[in-house]
Amino acid sequence: MKKFLLCLAGAAMALSMVEGCTYSTFLSPYRAATDERSVGAYLDDTLIKEKIQAKLLKDNDARKAFLDISVSVHRGRVVMVGEIPNKTVRKRAIQIAQITKGVKKIDTYFLPKANKSTTAADTKIAAKVKRRFVSDIDLKGF
Repeated sequence: MKKFLLCLAGAAMALSMVEGCTYSTFLSPYRAATDERSVGAYLDDTLIKEKIQAKLLKDNDARKAFLDISVSVHRGRVVMVGEIPNKTVRKRAIQIAQITKGVKKIDTYFLPKANKSTTAADTKIAAKVKRRFVSDIDLKGF
């Protein structure tokens, strides 16, 4: 049994490396099962998100803010959030999302890049929001 579990863990790690994915690959079945969208819609949204992120990483202008832009997709609606260094990056990120197949609408919430780090404050705020989401009965699927 121990050998089986080790083989299973090794296969999962190898698969994630081959796919170029992160730990979220292992959470995807759970997310798909707890999402109100059909599995097909969930997979379509996931594919749109990955295409946008890949294009952002390849683009010379948008690459500057790749790590600072969070992309979410729900039923073809793209939401991009983050801090960006300038208007050129903002414009390019929106253009990239617009030309991606399957995108129906784009909402952006971009702020200018701050000179000082706000990571600790942002983490504290995010933890408070997540705590409220978890404790809300209507949002337990999230």
